[in-house]
Amino acid sequence: MPKNVQKLIYIFLTGFCCLFVNACDTDSAATAIQNTAVYSVKAQTVQIRDVIQSFSLNGRVYAYARADVRPQVSGVVKERLFVEGSLVKKGEPLYQIDDALYKA
Repeated sequence: MPKNVQKLIYIFLTGFCCLFVNACDTDSAATAIQNTAVYSVKAQTVQIRDVIQSFSLNGRVYAYARADVRPQVSGVVKERLFVEGSLVKKGEPLYQIDDALYKA
């Protein structure tokens, strides 16, 4: 048997013997029962009542989807052709740009 296993067995047997010897001592058990202190316990009756719950929490709200509108050409915007917050379709014009620069 390896030495580590023998050491563990000896430690286990020694601890078991100590517990067995202490359990056989009846005088200490009787004195322990006699020496217990008496504690006073307070009781309170439960009352039903309304409780106002209020919380003050700080937070920020962000949209789960976001679309950025970026121009593909430069120029002066003459008119906006959509209503903000409305749905637009693919290919639909969004702005009217001054075309004087492009006519030249």
